[in-house]
Amino acid sequence: MYCNKIKNLPETIGNLKLLKKLHLQVNKLEVLPNSISNLASLKELLIEANNLKEVPDSIGDLRELKILGLEENRLEFIPETIANFHKLKNLILDNNDLKELPESISQLSELENLNLESNKIIKIPDSI
Repeated sequence: MYCNKIKNLPETIGNLKLLKKLHLQVNKLEVLPNSISNLASLKELLIEANNLKEVPDSIGDLRELKILGLEENRLEFIPETIANFHKLKNLILDNNDLKELPESISQLSELENLNLESNKIIKIPDSI
């Protein structure tokens, strides 16, 4: 669904329980439905270049996630529930409005790439 004008996703997106990749780059998304947490098989979630200000805490239920791309949004914070991403290898958060990172980021033991360019970060968690 790359490069469309999608403003919101229906709650029924959560019915796609076997979905492995969801690419929503270059749309107009402002919020994600809580039902996104039902995508238990999801390994790759790319939502770059949208209008997201936040992601729901329920995103932490995506325990199979290996790649999370949220660059070029308007995110001000990342929920502590990212600690549940035990398999996450790539976390891409460039070009947002982040001022700090959650303490739980230190629990991402499989993380190989953390991209944070062009944010407003003033504090790095002591746990890193």
